[in-house]
Amino acid sequence: MRWIILVILAAWSLCAQDAGTSTAVFVEKQEQKDYRLGAGDVVAISVLGIKDFDRAVPISNSGRMHVPYLGVLSVAGMTLDQLREEVGRRLRERGLLKNPWVQARVVDYRAHTVYILGEVLMPGQYVLKQDMYMMDLVSLGMGMNSVTSRTVYLYRQKPPAPAGVKPAVPENPYDVMAIDLQEVLNGKRPDLNIRLRGGDILYCPERKATYFYAVGDLNRPGAVEMPQNESVLVSRAISLAGGPSRTAKMSKSFVLRYDESGARQQLPVNFKKVLAGKQPDFVINPNDVIFVPGSSVKTLAYGILGIVPGVAQGVALVP
Repeated sequence: MRWIILVILAAWSLCAQDAGTSTAVFVEKQEQKDYRLGAGDVVAISVLGIKDFDRAVPISNSGRMHVPYLGVLSVAGMTLDQLREEVGRRLRERGLLKNPWVQARVVDYRAHTVYILGEVLMPGQYVLKQDMYMMDLVSLGMGMNSVTSRTVYLYRQKPPAPAGVKPAVPENPYDVMAIDLQEVLNGKRPDLNIRLRGGDILYCPERKATYFYAVGDLNRPGAVEMPQNESVLVSRAISLAGGPSRTAKMSKSFVLRYDESGARQQLPVNFKKVLAGKQPDFVINPNDVIFVPGSSVKTLAYGILGIVPGVAQGVALVP
């Protein structure tokens, strides 16, 4: 009889390998080892040899649950391993079993919630289940909409201060992590796909539009919105502004830029050489002003003052 069983097991193993799978497929997903039980969770406890234990019991709002033969136990904050140990210990103390084999699992997660807010299709509160990561929560929120910022923010409650320690100034109860969502989606930063904890809040703000300004002999001068998640080279910036007119002096253009200290930079651009690959192309920053002179410097000056008031005050124009 034994050899028949071994043959059946060997044949089943070969079939599983041929199907490109393994026995792990048939095993229930491993529980989250540090998951803490809380009010509302429904827990099933079973003890080998005692049928009365084979039942699912909800945890009350006070964090307690009734366990057959043992009465009411305070289980809020325990992990499943701790609950198994506690039930086994009490069974031994009462002389019910010498070496109890205890199993416990969560059949319905209700205690811990996480939140996704802001520019998602279905913002709201969701129940935290086992190993749940940031992108799982994004999926529950049905994904981002067309105006979601590339950078999202994860708010997590700080651990409580040690007993007797009181901060002089009330501090923010949350730690905040800025996460580049595009880096996660591209697979470049999988470490940013954070595993969630109860009470976590994922905030997806609206993307703030950024602009550069194109002034002078162009077909569509004015403020130009920069594409999201893309770098705009100066050669492309001209096309976004409608391209040059016939009288544009493309070889005498320049970009006006202000650094963080407010100092002004004037970067000469010869678009003919840029397009020919004889002058380096470079990235346009938000609030840059591109000047493409034409036949009239006066017209250019009025254009600057009308389109970007305050930015071009005191600009020395180069003909």
